[in-house]
Amino acid sequence: AMGALLSLCSKKKDEPPAGPKVQQHAQRPAANSAEQSTEASGGIIIGSSSAFKKKLDPKDFMCLERKGETVVKAPGSVQGQQYVIMDCDDCDIFVCDHCEMVTIDRSKNCRIFIGPCESSIFIRNCSNMKLVAACRQFRTRDCEDMDILMHCTSQPSIESSKRLRFGCFQYFYFALDRHFESAKLSVFNNRWSEIYNFTPQVGGHELIPPTEVDPSAMLRPLHELSDVVTADEAAMWSTDCPVPLTHGPAATAGAESCVIICTPRLGKAGVLDLIRALQAEDGIALARTIEFQVDAQWRGHLDAALRLCEDRAALGPAEPKARFVVVQAVGAGCAGKAAARVAAASAAAGSTVAYCSRTAEESEVMASALFVSDDSGQALR
Repeated sequence: AMGALLSLCSKKKDEPPAGPKVQQHAQRPAANSAEQSTEASGGIIIGSSSAFKKKLDPKDFMCLERKGETVVKAPGSVQGQQYVIMDCDDCDIFVCDHCEMVTIDRSKNCRIFIGPCESSIFIRNCSNMKLVAACRQFRTRDCEDMDILMHCTSQPSIESSKRLRFGCFQYFYFALDRHFESAKLSVFNNRWSEIYNFTPQVGGHELIPPTEVDPSAMLRPLHELSDVVTADEAAMWSTDCPVPLTHGPAATAGAESCVIICTPRLGKAGVLDLIRALQAEDGIALARTIEFQVDAQWRGHLDAALRLCEDRAALGPAEPKARFVVVQAVGAGCAGKAAARVAAASAAAGSTVAYCSRTAEESEVMASALFVSDDSGQALR
């Protein structure tokens, strides 16, 4: 519990480790680690949860009063626990696992990666920081001079903060996609650009253009600090990051756009392949995506979106709890190029796996019906 962790933080300070400046809490698990018992130095047994028990020590989930050090939490060393970073200066911190909740307090000059976080990331009294993180909720208070590559399924918020820059999440290691699933976060539900500023009179924020997003320029190369990833693996962020690189809804203003509804038959891998094919087209950019699970509310949204569709029956019925992904692309000629990609995917599958808007009016109708901004909606997290 957070109360217990913070109580321990206030009562007992972490002692800096003797010897090397790299604190690596777990060895990289083998590909078949579910069948193997690998004891991690952080007090976690990496492997199948049904076969092994966790030995929890609150100190293994804290990074306190570090200066000029590298701290790496390898895959399997956190396993959904909350994590605390406090009073750190000039540190490289990598939490390459899924978490429950993360707090970062009174830290400066740090470079931090936080893997998929099922709940919230709360940052207070921090400055001059580079952060790459994924979460359900994100909030800063009393922070300044931060560059953040963000995946957030709700609207990120800032308070009493200034000179913050936000960009779309991009990163890669082989277990990252699985960690998104463990944290119950959809890679398609990313509102990184929709910042809400509680105190605009204090300061503001700006957006990092997707063409300038480069995690390797923000974080030190993890493969040079630890054996958690290889150099080849680290370089795959630009081609294999599970989170699509989006420009945000502002990119649709005054631009030609199209909307694609992807059925469950296309599958997650198929949707990502379709997105990458569209992004490879000259002059086409990805504005936004959303994934939802069909219920009564979303069935109404879907019916409204398809009211101008002439071949609605070809998409098949929207079964309860079926997952649909919606993609909006922008750029000259995007509707024709997207329709060709959708036709090719459907031909390969032997059935209609997606539908692409054909006119500007239809695109507007579909976008208005499906890209809802209510955080209490039923979109997958």
